Amino acid sequence: MPLQAQATGNTYTICDSGCDFTSLTDAIASGISGDTVTITNTFTFDEFSESDNMYLPADATLECAAGVTYGSAGQASKIIWPGTNSVIRDCTFENINFDTSTGNNVSILDNTFTALAQMAITVTNTDGFTITGNTGIQHIQIQSPQNGLIDNNTFECRYNTNCIGFYNDTPDNITVSNNTITNYNTSYGGDYVTINKGTNISFLRNTLQSVAVDDLYITMMTVESGDTYIAGNYFLLPEKPIGANNATWVLNIRVGSDQIDTVIEHNTIVDNFSTSSSGNTAIGLYDNGGNPNTTVNITANYNIFYDPNTTPISTAFTLSYTLGSAQVTLND
Repeated sequence: MPLQAQATGNTYTICDSGCDFTSLTDAIASGISGDTVTITNTFTFDEFSESDNMYLPADATLECAAGVTYGSAGQASKIIWPGTNSVIRDCTFENINFDTSTGNNVSILDNTFTALAQMAITVTNTDGFTITGNTGIQHIQIQSPQNGLIDNNTFECRYNTNCIGFYNDTPDNITVSNNTITNYNTSYGGDYVTINKGTNISFLRNTLQSVAVDDLYITMMTVESGDTYIAGNYFLLPEKPIGANNATWVLNIRVGSDQIDTVIEHNTIVDNFSTSSSGNTAIGLYDNGGNPNTTVNITANYNIFYDPNTTPISTAFTLSYTLGSAQVTLND
C-alpha cells in the first residue's frame, strides 16, 4: 500500500523503487494537500500506472528532479488538473495536458514542454493564475479566467491551432508579457494569437515570429472583442516563397458583434523581405458586413513599420469596413 501522506507541509518522492510512491496517481490518492511531491530521476513513466485525469489537491506542489520527463509521446496522453493554490514547477512534460478549471491561484513555473507530442494548457474559470518561465509551450487556451499573468515563456507552436487564444465568456485582467512566440507550422495560416473575447487584456513586450511558411494568407494577431492594450512588442513577418501572392496582416482588428476598444503603441513591425504581390499590412481592420453597427475604437501611436524591400507595396493601415455594419474611430 502507498504511504498515506498528510497535509503537513512534508515532501514526498516518486520513483520506480525505494521512494514514498511509484506514481503520481498513488501520491494524489494518498492525500497530499499542502505537501510537495518530487518526481526523482529514477522514475520511469508508465501510462498504465497513471490515471487519465489526475487532480492535484489544493496547496500541493509538484516538482521534478533534473533530467526527469513525465509522460511519453509513445504512450497515452494524460491530463493534470491543478487545485487551488497548487504549484507545478521544474518538470519536463511530454504528452501531458493541463486544465485549471478545478482551482484558483494556480502557478505553472519553469517547466519544459517537449515537441514530441501535442500539448495544451487550458485556463478555465480560474481566479488567479501565473504561467511564467516555461519553455516550449505549444498552446494556451484562455476560457473565462480572471487576474492572470503569462510572462517570460517561450512558445513553440507546431500544430493546427494558435499559440494563445482567448475564447468563451469574458476573460478579465490578463497580462501576456515578455514572451517569445514562434510559429513552427509551415502550412497553417494563423492566427498566432487570437483575442476573441476579453476585457483588460494587455499584450506587452512580446516577440511574435515564425519560421518560413507556405504561400498562405496569415493574420499574426487578431483582436475581435473587448478592450486591449498592445504595446512594446516586436513582430517579425514570416518569410514566404518567392512569388507568393498571399498577404500577411500583422495586427488584425476583426469586426463582430462586440464593441472593440484597442490601444496599439510603441510596437515594431518588420516586413522581413516577405512582401507578397498583394502587399502586407501592419494594422488592418476587417468587417465582413452584417454587424449591428458595432463600435470600434482604435488608437495607434508611435508604431514603427519597416519594409526593407526596394519597391515597397505594403501598407501601415488597411481599413476595410461597411457603413452601418461598423462605426470606426481611428486615432493615429
